[in-house]
Amino acid sequence: MLVKTIEHVLPQKLTPAWLADFTEKEHETLKDRLANLLPLSSGMN
Repeated sequence: MLVKTIEHVLPQKLTPAWLADFTEKEHETLKDRLANLLPLSSGMN
């Protein structure tokens, strides 16, 4: 049985590498938007 999950492209917690491209305010605004979420099966995650 495949388990389906929702994953974030822009991670929920920023690392220093992500902070080079996004401010904390931009991150807070964008992280839970539909365009940032990706449905995956457990095998692809």
